[in-house]
Amino acid sequence: MPTTNATNQGVVKFMPVKSFYDPTHGRDNDDIMGEMIADIFGDLPKPQGVGDWPRVHTAIRRDGLFIVETSTLSFMARLSFCPEQTDAGDYEIRYLHRPVRLERGRVVEVKPVAENEKDVRLSMLTPFPTRYKVDTVGSDRPHEKRVWLVGLNSFRIVDETDGSVSDS
Repeated sequence: MPTTNATNQGVVKFMPVKSFYDPTHGRDNDDIMGEMIADIFGDLPKPQGVGDWPRVHTAIRRDGLFIVETSTLSFMARLSFCPEQTDAGDYEIRYLHRPVRLERGRVVEVKPVAENEKDVRLSMLTPFPTRYKVDTVGSDRPHEKRVWLVGLNSFRIVDETDGSVSDS
């Protein structure tokens, strides 16, 4: 579904793999106990919203490769990945606080997120027409593993052969 609103291209969030697979990682014990009590009484966990996630300011698909860029006051990040070649692509995160730090790495896996996804860690992406979970590993030791969640409303398609550009 094309959109012309450049400020609403989508969202992207990255996190250490531990934070994605272990919902208690780095969390307060009171929060964890509250969720455990809710589970006991049958309250299902609700998917988190994406309202505070970094907004995508560049989303391009060139020869099958997505290039997604975002920035906040504390970092700038670029992720490139290919859904057809799930180990193709790379990332770069430039942390802007002093001292400025650069992290780079490569993509190791890309998985599309289903339209009817039930996993609460991914279901917040279902409103987006284009949605992926991308796993990466850092180039430098300790080879930080990250999970990137990408939800796109639109992206530009750039054809390298004829130089044409279209919106999706």
